Amino acid sequence: MDEIIKILPNFKKFNSYINDVKSGVSPIMLSGLTDSGKVHFAYSTYFYSEKPVCIITYNEVQAKKLVSDLSYFQTQIDYFPRREILAYDYLAESGDIKNKRISCLNRIHNKKAKIVVTTIEAVMQKIISENSLYKNIIKLNTGETLGLEEAKEQLISLGYERVEIVEASSQFSIRGGIIDIAISSTKGVRIELWGDEIDSIRYFDVLSQRSTETLEKIEIYPATEFVLEDTLENTLSKITDAGMEIDSSFEDIESIKEGNYLSKVDKYFSSFYENPSTIIDYIKDDYIIFIDEEAKVKARSENILKDNQNVITSLIEKKRIVPQALTNLDDFVKFSREYQKYSNYIFRKTRYRVWKCPKYACEKKRI
Repeated sequence: MDEIIKILPNFKKFNSYINDVKSGVSPIMLSGLTDSGKVHFAYSTYFYSEKPVCIITYNEVQAKKLVSDLSYFQTQIDYFPRREILAYDYLAESGDIKNKRISCLNRIHNKKAKIVVTTIEAVMQKIISENSLYKNIIKLNTGETLGLEEAKEQLISLGYERVEIVEASSQFSIRGGIIDIAISSTKGVRIELWGDEIDSIRYFDVLSQRSTETLEKIEIYPATEFVLEDTLENTLSKITDAGMEIDSSFEDIESIKEGNYLSKVDKYFSSFYENPSTIIDYIKDDYIIFIDEEAKVKARSENILKDNQNVITSLIEKKRIVPQALTNLDDFVKFSREYQKYSNYIFRKTRYRVWKCPKYACEKKRI
């Protein structure tokens, strides 16, 4: 593996490409690459530019293939899948998808995500802004005070579920003066209190429940992307002030009042999140953005909007509320404007060429 990567600096054209990347030249078009060549080039760009990389592809099958191929070079590849927008209340999102999405967002926020793979559909979907998602991170230090009730409320606000014994990701338990928090499916954080003082902080194995490593401090990140941006009371006021029709028997309002709001977020998305973002807003200009076959990405984006419109038409015919999350998708034109603000590098399947685009001129370089 090292030999495959280390051989590239022997080629003058590759060195020229990396220098352009480091200098922020954009866009650069890479053509004629095989599927394995794409992966090799993307990882090499990350390796030699020392900048994180995000690859946006045209569907989930291709995304998972890219993740699998990239795993040859690096074990930790972050995948940000699209989520299933709830058009009907009885639909439920996969727990695996939920965990992958929030894990990816958390790792982007704390600068640990070096290679991110996602799809155009995931990019088009609106999500909570980064500032709102991470405004209530729990920061714990040994020796500081922490009340059990305070800890419980903070964890619930971040989307953790209280259980008797922690057995899965996004769960927490309180037993006496011990708080266990599962930050992944295999790893947890154990906080031991002496009165109201944090006596110790340790990692523990979720399966065996045994402590593995002692820490001086820890940050607890959200367990879901659907943390509340405002109080439930204010959110309900926004829904009613917007004049939205509520389902019969005030079922939605009662459910939200009781705190069971997750299945209602898509329906009243704009009331829950006034200034939503996309994954592009999270990666900003810190990431090198690869567009995997732009023509296919554009075609997929257009098909998504058509399928979306069919769902909306069907809901209207059935006199059901159209979820706001369905009407807030970005189209390809808007998406293109967003990613062009940042450094981006595009895969194509013609001759292998790079266009160097300075501010006022365009110089074509053949490789």
